[in-house]
Amino acid sequence: MSQPLSAPSRFEASPTLDTMPLEILEMIIAFAIPDIVTIHIISAHSSLAWEQPYEFWWGPIWVKNLLHVSKPIGRVAWKILCKRAVLKLEGFRMLSGAPVRAAGQKKAREYFERLITSEY
Repeated sequence: MSQPLSAPSRFEASPTLDTMPLEILEMIIAFAIPDIVTIHIISAHSSLAWEQPYEFWWGPIWVKNLLHVSKPIGRVAWKILCKRAVLKLEGFRMLSGAPVRAAGQKKAREYFERLITSEY
């Protein structure tokens, strides 16, 4: 004999990081991101007219992936990264291998400063 049909159970979505209150999300992401995030600039097209030909190298590398998880997580991660990011110019060379002059290093630093003060 068949069982009587019952009404379907009500579906309740489980909480996700995207739906968490902003304060809690900030604490979780701040705990996950290291205190210092190094961003390396390693090459340039020219020793004077610097432009970023490639992506920055992030250390640890997984940190930049937080920016792409979702908009709310990316915004919170960006805010924290801007406070903890440190620019490294060690080994900064042109694509030809020649060292980058002080003017090129200054432009790279200015670009980095504009980048971390911009909104995500």
